[in-house]
Amino acid sequence: MNKEKKASLLRQGAIVVLLITASLLLGETGYFDGLRELLPISASESRPGEAAPQNGQTQKPTDAVRPLTAVVCGSGGGRYGAAYHDETTMAVFRRFSADLGEALGSAGAPVGITEAEFCSRLRGSGVFFGFHCAQPLELLSGWLGTEMSGEAAGHRVQLLFLCAAGEQTELCYRTETGEFFACATAAPAAGLSGRTEEYLPDGSCFAFECGKLSAGDALTVIPAGQATAAVVKSAAVNPGEADIEELMRGVGMNSYVANSYTEADGTTVYVDETATLRVRADGSIAFRRTALPVNMGHVGLTGNVNSAWQIAERCIGKNCGDAVLLFAGLGFDSTQDNCTVYLDYAVNGIPVRLASGHAAEIVVRFGSVVQLRLNCRTYTATEETKTLLPMLQAAAIAAQRDAEPKLIYADRSDATDCIWVTD
Repeated sequence: MNKEKKASLLRQGAIVVLLITASLLLGETGYFDGLRELLPISASESRPGEAAPQNGQTQKPTDAVRPLTAVVCGSGGGRYGAAYHDETTMAVFRRFSADLGEALGSAGAPVGITEAEFCSRLRGSGVFFGFHCAQPLELLSGWLGTEMSGEAAGHRVQLLFLCAAGEQTELCYRTETGEFFACATAAPAAGLSGRTEEYLPDGSCFAFECGKLSAGDALTVIPAGQATAAVVKSAAVNPGEADIEELMRGVGMNSYVANSYTEADGTTVYVDETATLRVRADGSIAFRRTALPVNMGHVGLTGNVNSAWQIAERCIGKNCGDAVLLFAGLGFDSTQDNCTVYLDYAVNGIPVRLASGHAAEIVVRFGSVVQLRLNCRTYTATEETKTLLPMLQAAAIAAQRDAEPKLIYADRSDATDCIWVTD
């Protein structure tokens, strides 16, 4: 081989090495991600921020089901209960989550019952849970790894009770409209009954069992002992650059392609061809997509909610200190195409109520985020505790308004206080 041919081969080899090196460097800068965002995608693919095409494929949030109250009812009428105490209520829920999932997955047609009939079932063996807001049973079952169909799947429940009815478990619940229903299930009662016997009565009761209460919500849980809460400090938090990039990926924007500028009040604005993201100096974030996404196939309720929750969890959820994100409800537009997911903060099992609204409001359409609003706050539970008005007295005051007492942390931006409310 002559010298000229060798030199030619060496030049070609050097070019190949340079091309490979350049490709690797461009990949590190996100250049190809930017190009991908500009190219059309097929129906089998999903952009960042879109829910998985099949319901249930999107990873569910951590501890998505987080009841505020839990009562284990023994066969002898004893009660073991907790309210607004995250460690205890979550321990009870995890112990019975398999029973609840099996019951939801095998629930039959709902049969209407009266409040008195529901209360009579509470005298038997089972487990009771109360929630921060009405829970769609379809969503609840999806979080527990089962699929629910039929009329009951469309109900939104404020509270539910799994009770041993003969050899099978019965699912009883109260809807957001105050109606009571019972569903037969294929879940065996033996395991449920056995687990309830693991809990010793602690003096907890329901309002209808307490002779001192003659009005109000009969199913208010009255736990034993003095009610206390940690003193909590809160503050606005500004998300870091990595958090913003994560958020932009979640809503389908690319940080390497979008333009950005800063307004006079300190708001940083990111803009691409179809969306705008505004990050304000007070820790609030707003996003709006100007071009509505097209329908690329059915996305189930669970997939939509999980997709929205993950976006919030990866931004405000990891910067909120001692708080966690709590499901706070759903909204739908008149066409049912847009689903709005509401999330609140909670500290030690007590929901946080912000003066500005929810911690997160995320509008999802066909699996894509159309709009969102986030309030970035951080919470620190101090070692100092506050003695609260006992639940029994709070329930008596609420009964005068025919309401249920609710415990919250009222976050007024400059101060956070734990109080009872009756709305």
